[in-house]
Amino acid sequence: MGLSSLVTTLTKLDSAIAKVLPSELVFREIKKHGLSLWTSTFKVEMTSPHGCTVAYFLKCSKGEKGKTMMQGEFEASSAIYAISPDFCPRPIAAGKFADMADTHFYICEFIEMTEDAPPTDITSFCSKIAQLHKSSTSPNGKFGFHVTTCNGWIPQKNDWQTSWTKFFKDGFVYLLEMDRRNNGPEATSILEPHKHTFVDVVIPRLLLPLETDGNTITPSLVHGDLWFGNTATTADRRNQPMIFDPAAFYAHNEYELGNWRPVRNRFQKAHFREYRKFVEVSQPEEEFDDRNLLYSIVATDMATLIEKYGESEFLN
Repeated sequence: MGLSSLVTTLTKLDSAIAKVLPSELVFREIKKHGLSLWTSTFKVEMTSPHGCTVAYFLKCSKGEKGKTMMQGEFEASSAIYAISPDFCPRPIAAGKFADMADTHFYICEFIEMTEDAPPTDITSFCSKIAQLHKSSTSPNGKFGFHVTTCNGWIPQKNDWQTSWTKFFKDGFVYLLEMDRRNNGPEATSILEPHKHTFVDVVIPRLLLPLETDGNTITPSLVHGDLWFGNTATTADRRNQPMIFDPAAFYAHNEYELGNWRPVRNRFQKAHFREYRKFVEVSQPEEEFDDRNLLYSIVATDMATLIEKYGESEFLN
């Protein structure tokens, strides 16, 4: 995704967007709002028949990738909002501009937020994440999602799977292959010698015990990209924690916590402790930290897990 995918300015409301908003509202203003590396973002202000301001948040992007991102965010936000309507902005619609070629949009309610990220009320934030995980039900009992969702601009492999191990493994291999296609062999040259051990030994060694020997895990709806930049606190007197920009799918609930591990994401050990007050750790409990490392994986962490689990009964 590059600058060619961005919509630099908007001065009027596209007719396709106007159609998804209440017909009694009158357009007042549209202006740039927020910062996104992959999309263009705006605040749309409308006037109600009573003279009140009604605001919406608009996100735009061009091309097929933009279409996938906008549709994925709408479907992901809709799934989260259906379970926790006080935890994310209300999604309105996703669609294609009528008056601008090959340009796509996502629009939701506008909520004024502070810069407290992650939210300072750790208990409230973690309880709402736990509620999302525990209250959600996969429509077919499987891991995955009914559309492609994007982590940033990167499309995820969301094909339905009955096994979490297979879902995670397929998704990891898919990302490696996409990196190689987009950036050339040198992009994965460091990982390539260890790919077999990591994919065919480490991943099943850590994840298969979750769903064998009498253990089971239930697919939970996860935000999917829960770093601090996708969290905030409402600026009103409620001071409610909020999440947005989801890359949602049905997963092992602990997958959500992978993004909390890197120090750069500003989450603390207190977040883990508080979350675990609301949701029991999956069995085997003693491997929680290693699973968390797996879910937060970057190249430097692969070596740690390979050293620990590389010699295993899962290696053929």
